[in-house]
Amino acid sequence: MANMMMSTIQTVVAFTFLAVITADKVPVLMWSQSRPLSDLPQTYAGNSIDGQTFLHKYISPLTSKQGHNVVAFVQDKLHMEDFSKYADVYNPFSDGGAFKNIKTLMDDHFSVNLPAVHSPKAVIDGLMKEFKGRVHSVTSPEHVSGLKIEKDKSYLIMVLLPSTGQEKNEERAISKNDEKVGEIVKALNKRSIEYTALFTGERAERDTKATFKGRHLLETPDNVTGIFINVTGEMYFYSRGIKVVVVQPMADKANDIRTVIEFPKEKEFLRYNESSWSNNTAMFQLETSKATSNTTTESNFNVMFRFTAEKRVDRWVAVNFTLSVTNTTNNKVIVDEQDMSLKDTEMAMPPIFSYHCSDLTLYPKNMTKESKEYALLKFDGMQFQPFGVRNDQFSEAWDCVGFFTIPIWMGLVPVGIFTVILFVGMYMISQLSTMDRFDDPKGKTITVNVNE
Repeated sequence: MANMMMSTIQTVVAFTFLAVITADKVPVLMWSQSRPLSDLPQTYAGNSIDGQTFLHKYISPLTSKQGHNVVAFVQDKLHMEDFSKYADVYNPFSDGGAFKNIKTLMDDHFSVNLPAVHSPKAVIDGLMKEFKGRVHSVTSPEHVSGLKIEKDKSYLIMVLLPSTGQEKNEERAISKNDEKVGEIVKALNKRSIEYTALFTGERAERDTKATFKGRHLLETPDNVTGIFINVTGEMYFYSRGIKVVVVQPMADKANDIRTVIEFPKEKEFLRYNESSWSNNTAMFQLETSKATSNTTTESNFNVMFRFTAEKRVDRWVAVNFTLSVTNTTNNKVIVDEQDMSLKDTEMAMPPIFSYHCSDLTLYPKNMTKESKEYALLKFDGMQFQPFGVRNDQFSEAWDCVGFFTIPIWMGLVPVGIFTVILFVGMYMISQLSTMDRFDDPKGKTITVNVNE
């Protein structure tokens, strides 16, 4: 068996290496009713597993014991967002939602959850060639009863689940596949077949390309619902919406006049040809003459904003934010090349990451109390990557939320107050002493007669 696995590894290494280059990160769920999975490495959020590691450290140990089979449940696509969207994960009493049977199997057996594996289907396909004569394809529970399985040999049982990507009701399609997984597992248990099961997908593609993962927006260029700009394939920009708020200060600040101007999302109304890119410097400029406002009758505005990003040794930094706004109705220049800033933060991150912010506002850089009209630039769900774009999609997102968020401060401040109270109380207790002012250890003990 060991020789067979060494041959398998040598044969599949070249195949998996090529697969890793164009790998798609797909989640893999593993469970076993008889084999502990504690010897398999645990993974952490944000980490991904390449094809060779998945083969050597996760697949190979499963087939090292004779008579232990591998059952692979594979559907056309699977993404971690499918679990957060359809598994009712935010309900502490959830039964798993559309993944009800799979959740039960993971909870009741030895299990391992791998959030991101590069092309696991490619590794499984490579193993199929080495298990020639010992590979069974199953599409329904009825097929399990007819499988020819010898107990002293290991088999690879492939279960190709129906497609979910072409279904109008994706949740219902996933739920049907989950029911089928439960039925096939019952049929395997009825035959007392010893196995370890995998549940994964051929790819992680989602129908909706703009999706959130925790606080990370992972965007690809097709079928977007907001504004997506691709500059020479090297620089990506995306935002669900862009607004400019023009403020005309009044004596009473509460009465400031605010004009909200919104960017159009139609690409034919956007101009970005002035943008430029090089290995170490990128300039992104977006302009429109079709910006409209619902707060004024003068609804035609020409708006232009510009970012300049510099690539440094250990990070890239966006600098020199500028904004221009012109009222095209009367050709009035509201702000001209107004310098903008992020206040106390900066847009800086490692070179392989994109920048993401759910709610980003740029403020005038040199605004004073005497300033007349000024403008704020607001982005809804903005993501920007001037360097390191790979595989026609944004890289992992570096979120704008700092470490000490408002909820964290809400927890730290009360804890700090109670900690101070505790230490002050302990200090005061430690200063208590017994009254001994009138005691003389060498003299007669003081006695008090209480008899009447």
